[in-house]
Amino acid sequence: MRNIKTLSELEDKYIGKKGTSERTAYEKKVTNFIVRHNYRTSRSSHKYTTLRKMANAAVR
Repeated sequence: MRNIKTLSELEDKYIGKKGTSERTAYEKKVTNFIVRHNYRTSRSSHKYTTLRKMANAAVR
């Protein structure tokens, strides 16, 4: 059986232990990416972005 590592173990090895500045910056980037992705997915699934573009086009 291969030596299987968890994501947390790999992050500790390659990015740094929790609490270090590198790890904190990495976790902030990941969190921001997830929030942006969820926001965009939600807007597109509800077609808010499309409606906004249509409203702006109608005003012009």
